[in-house]
Amino acid sequence: MIVRILNKKEDTDKFFDCRNSCLCKGQPHKPEEWSLIFEFTGDHSIELVLGEGDEIYYMNDNGKTVHADYRMLQK
Repeated sequence: MIVRILNKKEDTDKFFDCRNSCLCKGQPHKPEEWSLIFEFTGDHSIELVLGEGDEIYYMNDNGKTVHADYRMLQK
């Protein structure tokens, strides 16, 4: 699975080739914060805190978008 995080305001474009990803709501003391947890082969994972304006695209291995998430644009 390929996950693309595009932010036009900040002019950033990030790609992650991962086994799985999970979109999570922030900690109880930061309910407005969202993060993506990426799981890679083996026991390696990372957490990326999302910023305002991030567009998330979930793509198959051929690069075709199968789902898009725009919740960070609605702030």
